[in-house]
Amino acid sequence: DDPLRNFFTEAEKSTSSVPLKIKYITLEDTITTDQLKKFLDSTKTSVCIAGSMDANFGLMLVRQLAAISKSYKSTVIGMPTWDKIDFTKPVYRGIEVVYSNSVYINNDTRLVQQINSHFKNNFYSRPGDIVFTAIESLYHFAHFFADKSGNSSTQVAVKKNTLFGEIDIQPVTNKQTGEPEYYENKKLYFIRKMDGVIKGVY
Repeated sequence: DDPLRNFFTEAEKSTSSVPLKIKYITLEDTITTDQLKKFLDSTKTSVCIAGSMDANFGLMLVRQLAAISKSYKSTVIGMPTWDKIDFTKPVYRGIEVVYSNSVYINNDTRLVQQINSHFKNNFYSRPGDIVFTAIESLYHFAHFFADKSGNSSTQVAVKKNTLFGEIDIQPVTNKQTGEPEYYENKKLYFIRKMDGVIKGVY
């Protein structure tokens, strides 16, 4: 859409080094690999930004790019909805996938394993992200309200008292009054996967 395109247009102009060269194209969900090749350069790695929340579209795009990945190297940047996609299947091999998410749960940590085990043994299911977010919020704000030094708006934004990852709570101010209207977590993770395996979290 136009606001997203305007954002990237501004980013093109404001890079500190070499200006970005972005080509905007509209793809149908029926696009073929031969059609994709027209937009790719076999001598370079292409960065494809898929600005669609439709997970099925994301699956189709990665599948098509994976089919030609030996000749056309690509990195696909997707949306938070891609977090639930299983990229380990052979049809998605050979493509690096990067997507953003406000939550990243490292399943290798002891606390996460304990929560997963509790849900498995008691509810015969796995906890969703909302479970970890709720626990994190309760832990963080319980410490905030227990702090006897006073609960100022600046203290809400502290980046301590977390369990699973980083938080960055910042005020969203009213443009007319300059006063905070509410607070939100501005922390955003970028998760990089290759063949379904997490290669990096930033």
